Amino acid sequence: MKRFGIIGNPVAHSLSPALFKAAYGGKWAYDLIEEETFPAAWNRFLEGYDAINVTAPFKQDAFFAAGRATEAANAIGAANIIFKNRGVTCSDNSDYRAVERLLEVLCPDARRALIIGCGGAGKAAAHAAASKGLQTTIANRDEKKAFEFAISHPLLDIHWAGLADAGHLAGLADVIIYTVPVPIGSLGRIFHRALGKTYIEANYKDPSFSPELIGKIRSRGGQYCSGKEWLLLQAIEGYKILTGEDPDIESMKKVFENNGY
Repeated sequence: MKRFGIIGNPVAHSLSPALFKAAYGGKWAYDLIEEETFPAAWNRFLEGYDAINVTAPFKQDAFFAAGRATEAANAIGAANIIFKNRGVTCSDNSDYRAVERLLEVLCPDARRALIIGCGGAGKAAAHAAASKGLQTTIANRDEKKAFEFAISHPLLDIHWAGLADAGHLAGLADVIIYTVPVPIGSLGRIFHRALGKTYIEANYKDPSFSPELIGKIRSRGGQYCSGKEWLLLQAIEGYKILTGEDPDIESMKKVFENNGY
C-alpha cells in the first residue's frame, strides 16, 4: 500500500492529513513526520514513503537532497514536494503551479506582474508569472536578493527593485502578488493609485490586506485573491503530483470550510 506524508518542524498543526484523506477517500495513509533535524525526516521518507509534502524549515534542504528537480523546483531553489521515480528522488514545487493556475483564471490577459517579496513564495510567483510571458518585477527589502534571483533567470523577463518603488510599480502592473508575511507599512497608502488591479496574497493565516483595503480594491473594479485560495490550489496541484491521480476537490473544500478557512 502506498504511503504519503509531510515532513517539517513543527507539523502537528498541519491540515494536510485531513485534506489528503478527503482528497482520496482515505484509501492511502498520510502521516505527520515531525523530526528535529532534516536528515532524520529525510531518512524516514526514504525508508517508508512513496512521496511527501515538505514544509518549513526543510524546503531548501529537501531540494538539495533530491536526486533530480523539475524545472520549477530548480528555478526556485526550494521544494515542497518530493516523490520517487524508478528509485530516484525528485523535487517539485506546487506553489509555482498554483500561481500559474491563479493567473490563468484571474487575469489571463495580464501583461505585467509585480511580485512583492523574494522568499520561497515570491520566487515561485515570479517564475510562474514570467514563464506565462508576463513582464515581471520582483521587489524586495533586500534588493540584492531580488537582483540575484532576477539575473539567475536570463531567459525570462524578470526585473528587480526595492520596496520603496512598490507603489509606483503597482501602478504599471496588471497583477500584484504579495508574498511578504507581514504588511510593509500602510498597504492602503502604498497602493492607493493602483487599487483597480488584480491582487493575489500568499499569506492565509494572518492576511496583510485588511477588509477595508479589500473593499476599496473591489470598489475600484479590482480583484483580491486570498491566501486561502492559493493554499487550496497548491494542495490540489500538489496531491496530483504526489499520487498521479486527481483529488476530490469538493471534499477538500469542505475540509477548508470546516476548519474556518
